[in-house]
Amino acid sequence: MAWTPVLSRPWLRDMTHTLSAETIYKIRDEFIASNFEDLSLIRELLSSSSTKLRSFRIALISTFQTIGVKLIKSRKVTGSASIESEIENSTLQDSYQRIISILIDYIVESGSKDHIKQLSLGCLLKFISVECSLKIRDKSTALQIAVSHRNDFNKRFKFPTQILNEIIDILLRIEIDCLLSQLEEFISYDDVRFYIMLRLSTAASSNDKSELNESNMFTILKLINKAIKSTSDENNLYTKFLTNSHNIVIENMKFTKVLEHRRIYGNIWMKFLSNLKSPQLIKPILIIISDVIPQIQSPILFTDFLSNCFDKGGSISLLSLQSIYILLNKYNVNYPDFYNKLYSLLTPQIFHKSYRSRFFYLCDMFLSSTHLPAYIVAAFCKRLSRMALQAPADAALLTITFILNLIRRHPACRTLVDKTMSIDGSKLEHHNSNSRSNKELSMVRSRDPYIESETDPAKCNVMQSSLWELETLHHHYLHSVSKATRHIHQSMGVKEEDITPFLDLNSQSNLDNEIKRKKIKTEEIPINITPPEGLFIVNDFFE
Repeated sequence: MAWTPVLSRPWLRDMTHTLSAETIYKIRDEFIASNFEDLSLIRELLSSSSTKLRSFRIALISTFQTIGVKLIKSRKVTGSASIESEIENSTLQDSYQRIISILIDYIVESGSKDHIKQLSLGCLLKFISVECSLKIRDKSTALQIAVSHRNDFNKRFKFPTQILNEIIDILLRIEIDCLLSQLEEFISYDDVRFYIMLRLSTAASSNDKSELNESNMFTILKLINKAIKSTSDENNLYTKFLTNSHNIVIENMKFTKVLEHRRIYGNIWMKFLSNLKSPQLIKPILIIISDVIPQIQSPILFTDFLSNCFDKGGSISLLSLQSIYILLNKYNVNYPDFYNKLYSLLTPQIFHKSYRSRFFYLCDMFLSSTHLPAYIVAAFCKRLSRMALQAPADAALLTITFILNLIRRHPACRTLVDKTMSIDGSKLEHHNSNSRSNKELSMVRSRDPYIESETDPAKCNVMQSSLWELETLHHHYLHSVSKATRHIHQSMGVKEEDITPFLDLNSQSNLDNEIKRKKIKTEEIPINITPPEGLFIVNDFFE
């Protein structure tokens, strides 16, 4: 299309204040045809950006994207101070910055539709992508720099962080649910993720973050962690970049190095947790932090945070268990009185928590070492058996299996089963407890030397007690629970039973199992002394 002066275009000169979508596209084509020289056209587009009509904004965003991409490719504007960007027209650069500001306003506006926000963010990300994909004009110069001035060139190369930083800043201030899919795709690029983390590191240092700021930062950190886990690294180097490899000496750039990513990612988490003001985020953080630990350079930096959470008790302590186990097992972190604290978490309320299965799974790992003192394992067995008396049927089955596995794992605890209890000098053996009355069981509990309220396993007198609770559960109304305790009278062997099938049991599954259970076949019971020979007998009154 041949370019004509603005005064010869009556459709532009006579138009009203509000432009139509068709007019916007005409202005775009005219501006491109003028080789970006008719600045009145771009000013007209910029001045009409306040219109809130949805179709108008969609057309305007599309126009801005087309113009911005062509300006970047022609090297008339830039989002960074790259050494290859020589801005000849500062007005065009100002217009480009104005376009970026308008798109950011569309994202920030509370009244903007989700579709408009997504288009605006997509346009900004496109600008970053195009600028990263540009090659150096003079390949011979690039080669000379790469060979002779490698370090100098890498210091002078600038990623287009200006737009990226503005995007991150606004995403920390607004609701971002509708933008997460676009952001997740962009974060999958290793270089983009690196510069996003640099910006988050600065933002995490702030002491005046709102709850929304912290929530959004946590959401972005989760996306980063997901991207890191799914990214393969070869020779401690990342390989998926948005930046064109012709622009840089790739192996010398920091964003290619896995250790550099882990260092910055760890620093963000440390700053974020040290300045955390939203208590409602603690539980979600504890749920994913076990996945974060392997992705940072110094996992032991989480020790203080996890220790504080573990000391709080309740659900917070339970959720911190898995991460603490990783630190103890893989990074040799020392936690004084850990088993005392774990022992104190064993209360009947744990059976009614949604994370019950996770807690027992972790307890099984913590008590897996055969080098633990017998009194510690015995205390756990006793506390669990006492809790089983108050447990629902599905939880009782899990608890009994868990206790028996502990006894198999630590044969010294077998004495808890073999011991006898006494009432007024007369011994009550486990084998004879079928005839115990409720009164006798109550007396056994009252005379049990075990101190249930004691939180220190070494002081609860467990080695003077016995597991009489398991014998009580032998008379449980549910067949599967009663059957599980049969091993206390038999040789348990050394092979442990897998507790995994019991972790997700519930009342419905127990009911289904009971319905499917085969009934014991018995002989048919006669209902008549002599079998009848017919419907009527001889000499009946019908005759």
